[in-house]
Amino acid sequence: MKKLCAIIIGFALLSAFYACQKDPLGVYNPKHIISEIYGELEGHHLQERWIWDGDKLIRINFYKRNGDLNYAHNYIYDGQRVARMMTCIPISSMMGRS
Repeated sequence: MKKLCAIIIGFALLSAFYACQKDPLGVYNPKHIISEIYGELEGHHLQERWIWDGDKLIRINFYKRNGDLNYAHNYIYDGQRVARMMTCIPISSMMGRS
């Protein structure tokens, strides 16, 4: 009887240990795709807008505090794998205008 209790308790502890395992460090698996990220440091403002084509991230727009586009990252795929990332900067940002 004592052996059976020890086996059951051991199995329960082992099951609880494996059930509490989290995703590996640095891995984030959201339930929904990310579409916008807002900043709160100096007021609530849009920082990033993520644009998707199905399950592929094709572009991230990065915004200034005033809401103007600062720059963007465009992602080009080779099948399911990202083959290239291009950074695009609006001419107004290059000229120093806000």
